[in-house]
Amino acid sequence: MASLYKHKITWVDIILGVLAISLFALCVYRAYNLSFTHDESSTYLHFRRSPILKFLTHSSMWGNANNHLLNTLLMQGSIDVFGSSDLSLRFPNIISFGFYMYAIVKLGKNLFKNPFVLLFFFIICCANPYAFDFFSLCRGYGLSMCFQMLAFSFVFDYLKNPSNKNLASILLSLFFMAFALFSTLLLIPVFLGALLSVLLLKNKLDRKHFFIATGFLLFCTIVFYVPVTALSGNGEFNFGEATFVESMQNFASYFFYNKPYLGNGISIVFLSLIIISGGLLIFKNISKRQIDLQISYEWFMVGSLSLLIIGLILSKLILGTLYPMERKTLLLFPYAYILLGLLLNVLEEVPYLKYSKFLICSFFVFHFFDAHQIEKTREWWYDYETKKIIQIIQKDTSNDVSLSVNWLFHPTASRYLELYNMNNVSLDKYTKSIADLERSDYFICIGSDYKKLKKDYNVHYENQSSIRLLKKKD
Repeated sequence: MASLYKHKITWVDIILGVLAISLFALCVYRAYNLSFTHDESSTYLHFRRSPILKFLTHSSMWGNANNHLLNTLLMQGSIDVFGSSDLSLRFPNIISFGFYMYAIVKLGKNLFKNPFVLLFFFIICCANPYAFDFFSLCRGYGLSMCFQMLAFSFVFDYLKNPSNKNLASILLSLFFMAFALFSTLLLIPVFLGALLSVLLLKNKLDRKHFFIATGFLLFCTIVFYVPVTALSGNGEFNFGEATFVESMQNFASYFFYNKPYLGNGISIVFLSLIIISGGLLIFKNISKRQIDLQISYEWFMVGSLSLLIIGLILSKLILGTLYPMERKTLLLFPYAYILLGLLLNVLEEVPYLKYSKFLICSFFVFHFFDAHQIEKTREWWYDYETKKIIQIIQKDTSNDVSLSVNWLFHPTASRYLELYNMNNVSLDKYTKSIADLERSDYFICIGSDYKKLKKDYNVHYENQSSIRLLKKKD
């Protein structure tokens, strides 16, 4: 199928190029303009000078899961080269978005012979508002999604040509995926188990590659043992949903940015399409004796998703871990993208249903423009003007003043006070109770705090989210 797109530039290549450039420019724009967020600032303040190797050998370094190792390492390198601006700290994630789009186009051209399905696949992968948020931030989520999608792409290459190079590409992608985000570690045995099953089905298993993959699993166990056991001991993996059904509902909700389309019925429709896609792939391939490249990859997708579900359930039963929710559901997003694309591939063979791709694609384009917020992120909405608020204080006074903040703003306020060399501003301690804070000259609060503070303060600035900068009354 890839040959359909080779040797000449087609109209679909031009459209893909325009879309890729536009989305990449938007990613850069947001990385430059978005205020730093709570978790980004915490990473910068606590880990910008920490030696990475120490995190792999000392459990005492893991007080919380805020440290996404690959992001921290790349952030440190970016600071050394470009400085400490918001854009330079986010630069590695911006670049990862370029590689992410490359993997999507590469995989799409291999899987989809219809150019409209290829376009749909690109749009749904790259223009999901929730996933798109993370490529403009200094966190590990965008990096992890990038390497996960590269791994999906390299699996196709390996099934086509089981060379040492293609196997190494898969293993490296899986390693960096997990190095960026520990919550994706389960995907390593899932990918390798599904790939092994397909190779056994085709009777094409290379014993040398089997031992290499086994050695890789052992290597990952050794490398990630200290941080994972330390975080587990701190209860950092106890964040999630109690049941698998609740986890899938949460996944569907976040996939659509918590937008109540069809009165929240969109979640049922979406999950039904995923189930139908997997079922159709099994139904159409189970009786085929000749397993070609396309069928091999479809079996890999069904197998890896099945193993992932089994792994999550066993982890809950044996280790007591919870099912993914909110940001942790991002590891499921690439599965949804690919399965929806493969569903449209199947529907292409049904005379009247093949036109459904235009309706589905139109909906996802509408969803992007309806849900995407260029000035803020879904997860850290409260921080979207923290930078502006600190700048307001900077312009308002050069005298020595004190500042108290709701705990949500503390890391980002601290970062910008340092970045702008505002040594005249003394930041109060970090605490989750405003009753424990001093009545400082300025106070940054959320809406629920204001009733407790208004007798002592005037509102100096307020935004649309009821985030207020208060100034002490004379």
